[in-house]
Amino acid sequence: MLLQKNASWSLIKLKIHRIRSSFSRRLPETVDAVDASLLIVDHTTLPGGAELALTHFAGLSKLNATFAFLQKNDGRLAFPRRTVVLAPDRSLGAIQQLHFLRTVLRRHKQSLIVSNTLRVGIYVVLLKGRHQEHVLLLHDGIDGQSLSPLKRAIINWLVLSRTKAIVPNSRWTASTVPEKFQGLLTTVAHSFSGTTGNEHRGRVERTDARPLRLLSLSRLVKWKGVHLVLDALEILAKENFGERDLILTIAGSAILGPDKYAAELKSRAKLLPFSVEFVGQVAQIAPLLLSNDVLVHASVRPEPFGQVIVQGLSYGLVVVAPDSGGPAEILNEESGLLFTRGSSISLANALRHLLESPELRKSLVENGQVAAISYSDSEIVKKFDTIFRSVLGFPEVLQEESKISDGVA
Repeated sequence: MLLQKNASWSLIKLKIHRIRSSFSRRLPETVDAVDASLLIVDHTTLPGGAELALTHFAGLSKLNATFAFLQKNDGRLAFPRRTVVLAPDRSLGAIQQLHFLRTVLRRHKQSLIVSNTLRVGIYVVLLKGRHQEHVLLLHDGIDGQSLSPLKRAIINWLVLSRTKAIVPNSRWTASTVPEKFQGLLTTVAHSFSGTTGNEHRGRVERTDARPLRLLSLSRLVKWKGVHLVLDALEILAKENFGERDLILTIAGSAILGPDKYAAELKSRAKLLPFSVEFVGQVAQIAPLLLSNDVLVHASVRPEPFGQVIVQGLSYGLVVVAPDSGGPAEILNEESGLLFTRGSSISLANALRHLLESPELRKSLVENGQVAAISYSDSEIVKKFDTIFRSVLGFPEVLQEESKISDGVA
């Protein structure tokens, strides 16, 4: 009888173990021994700007860092070979993601947990240990234009109140932090754009002035303002500008959510007397940037930073962007053209100015290339390393100077 009870209890424990195992992947045995002082966490492995920035940080930073994702990494985020990347080996539901993150936080001894998104910041502050400090990388505004009242309340009450430091990616994102939490702000550390500042050296200069080749490079969501570019072209069409003057390439996709907005853009583009090509999501943006003349960025709400602005400058394009948010911090009257945010008339005026003044285009390109250098990845990583070292207070987290940058984790 006793043997039967012991056997039954063993069977129950085995079933419990199997249930627990179904909630998360088994972490590598070597992970527990990793000598890392910070853990950087993101909720998604979709290759958005904030996520791609992590791959650049991993390749350049002198700090020991482990990266954790709550989604399976299907290879679209390519990390240096020696980088420790923790991710589930299959798709997880919301509860399973929380269980996976809790397991990661408990198995690691890092004193600093860095959240790369607001969403994962909520999870981290709920699950982190008492000995672990939390730092939030602020890639988005937390004002009324960016978040609903409910989301703002959650971020302020739950996340910011349990955060040691907030690292803003622009002065604008810093300005959206409520006054009571302004003391948590570090110096601005701009987002990684994947540039060296010398990408323009691969450009073949054009001798012909027209047609001016315009490029829109962003997610196809309404707040990115691609429809505003079409509005501006409609204005120029009424002034008898046509395909001999302008052509437009629109790169990007919705990534998340429905493609209704993209469909609306395509329908409108067919009615314009210009060549408008939709090329979808582009994995390698270098050929696209090198084959166009003007980068048009038209967000209708303040852009937190604008990595694509830096990319455009570095690749030798004239950059036209709204006069608010990050773009207004990156560009000045000598390095780019700023137009009134949300105004198709102001954008049309800027494009007309470029059409009528080849000398202006040349000057903006030259000055833009100089401006791009200060936003290159090699400069940005110094700011992040300094900030993290300051929060950690551990000089021994420095790694060797050389980093192996080939291969994928």
